[in-house]
Amino acid sequence: MSHLLHTYKIFVPSSSATLETYDSYITKTSAGARNGNVTIKSDGTYIWNSAVDGKVIKGKWIKSKDISSPLILLKGERGHDWKIGESVHSGADIVLWDGVSSQKADLVK
Repeated sequence: MSHLLHTYKIFVPSSSATLETYDSYITKTSAGARNGNVTIKSDGTYIWNSAVDGKVIKGKWIKSKDISSPLILLKGERGHDWKIGESVHSGADIVLWDGVSSQKADLVK
């Protein structure tokens, strides 16, 4: 699990998402898509710079019992809990999943 404690660049290739209602996004295609990042710290906290609305979200994470997604960021983007796991097939380092939608992210080196 400690291998997930890093800073990641969240990417939305050639598009940006904007919040239209509480439960849905509209995706707009543009060359200047806003990208976010998330830093997962060893002290049980995280900082998420939202790719959706540009807000900075500071919160806590917990361990999960799911081997494929061993961390959960509590009250992240949209107020949802986001599972974090290594990406196996998506061409990214990790995937963030809230049960409805996912975001891909690469390790910042």
